[in-house]
Amino acid sequence: MTGFSLSFFFDNVIMFTMIKNLFFDIFPVPNYLNFPLCGLDLCENSIRYVELFKGKDGLAVKNFDKKLIDPDTALKNPEGAVMRAISDLAEKFDIKYAHVALPEDQSYYVKLHVPLVKRENLREAIELQLEEHVPYSVAELVFDYDITEEVKGSDGYIDVNVSVLPISVIDKYLKILEATGITPVSFEVESESILRSIVPEGDKGTFMIVKIGAKSSVLSIVNKGIVWFSLTIKTGGDQLTDAIAQYSSVSREEAEKIKFTKGLSRAKDNEETLFCLAPIISSLRDEIIKHYWYWNANKKSGVQNDIEKVIICGSEASINGLPEYLSASLEIPVSFANPWVNVLSFSNAIPEISEKKVLEYTTAIGLALKGIKREEK
Repeated sequence: MTGFSLSFFFDNVIMFTMIKNLFFDIFPVPNYLNFPLCGLDLCENSIRYVELFKGKDGLAVKNFDKKLIDPDTALKNPEGAVMRAISDLAEKFDIKYAHVALPEDQSYYVKLHVPLVKRENLREAIELQLEEHVPYSVAELVFDYDITEEVKGSDGYIDVNVSVLPISVIDKYLKILEATGITPVSFEVESESILRSIVPEGDKGTFMIVKIGAKSSVLSIVNKGIVWFSLTIKTGGDQLTDAIAQYSSVSREEAEKIKFTKGLSRAKDNEETLFCLAPIISSLRDEIIKHYWYWNANKKSGVQNDIEKVIICGSEASINGLPEYLSASLEIPVSFANPWVNVLSFSNAIPEISEKKVLEYTTAIGLALKGIKREEK
């Protein structure tokens, strides 16, 4: 799945005038393959940026940073708050182009079973079914798809996984980015970016990926290099911080420290913190267990495999004791993601971002890697 590129918009005559001017004024054809390897992750309460470069020893990190979205400004002017945070990064690093991930809760994943048709007619066949599964008309959507199974013959069919974004969402972020001076090379659903970042290239295994953010978490299932399922759960690190602050009568700043240093540790001196966090983190654990068992019980033989492990990432993933807490309820390993797996080898390079901090930049790294795939084509 390639994401939602500007050239894809042209094919569908979406926002033609605006995008045509952006494209031909800024994208001279001879330089098309020379875009910086930049990823811009538009999170719920922050913007994260990563830029990679190709050195003599391979890939390395050139720049990275994040800007928090001011909560007070966001209440009065949400788009203005996002714009301010992006502008700060654009000015600091002179960002002109970037691959952009949009929030997962504004997208859809749909599995469709369509009649066997020629590849050039497949998009039309998908369009005929898509409106039955999302609350928009085809004219209000852009989508991309992966073929997961194709059966030939008189009773043949094609199964596809379709990722969908409403045009209204893309329009909103296009306008924000245009105002900051950044031209988006492509838009992508964040689960696609995370997959590119933490699953080794060519690995056809089946994994559950859990990205834990400040206000929500995204649970996705990856099978044979494709995102098959994604769900946003309204459980995040802020709820844990608030619970500690209220239970222990400490400031939010102190509660943040306790969350990451003590967190879900089962040590004797941490029983009270574990007690106050357990009801919240259990809701996330229960969703993981439910979807783990559902997938394994309903997988299609020959096409899907059992989930091998759970991989956690995101700004709140490094809460102390979290992998151990989740693995205690599952029959498979739970581990932190390695967002460097497709970027560099620890044997010949030391990453500039620490092992725990890099979990925040998983999506942005995946987006920057998308730029490399573009160059290689």
